[in-house]
Amino acid sequence: EIYLKREHSDEVVKDVQDVMSMIDGTCRHEVMRRIIENLGDERYVCERRFSRNINVEVNGVQVPIKISGGVDMYYRDDSGLHIIDYKNTNQARIDKAREGEDTDYLDQMYIYAWLMEPELGERPLDATIVAQNKRLLKREIDLSDPTKVPAQQMTFSLDDIDYQNALIEKIKGKIENVLSCRI
Repeated sequence: EIYLKREHSDEVVKDVQDVMSMIDGTCRHEVMRRIIENLGDERYVCERRFSRNINVEVNGVQVPIKISGGVDMYYRDDSGLHIIDYKNTNQARIDKAREGEDTDYLDQMYIYAWLMEPELGERPLDATIVAQNKRLLKREIDLSDPTKVPAQQMTFSLDDIDYQNALIEKIKGKIENVLSCRI
């Protein structure tokens, strides 16, 4: 995706609604960061980037690759470490994630857990997605319908190490495919 954007940036068109959603998300993250900063509670950390190096094989040669991700927020309580991630999305995507039909959010949280564990010395137990329905920006939501509220939470356990390992191998395979096509 990044390669395509770089090669075809003059052809990429951005819809104003998508730009507004990005601005809304940026503002939300900044407000969250400032609230946590003002609390002065070291158990909560906002907007932190984690990274890990891996080797992928490209045409028989081991190539070092850095994988990184920015975690919106994580906190530690008596039970352990927890991730919170904010999404600006549509109701259909929220429903599919909740029903397990769309695993993109779950996969992202497992990648975050994989990135965080070596540096923090423990693995996050779970991740909560706080998903805001982006139709709220358009004021198209019937707030009287409790199933379509503007923000919904979904909490996923992150205890399936086999799922995580398979996901990392899948990512390595995708990177290997992309790099081998470019060489």
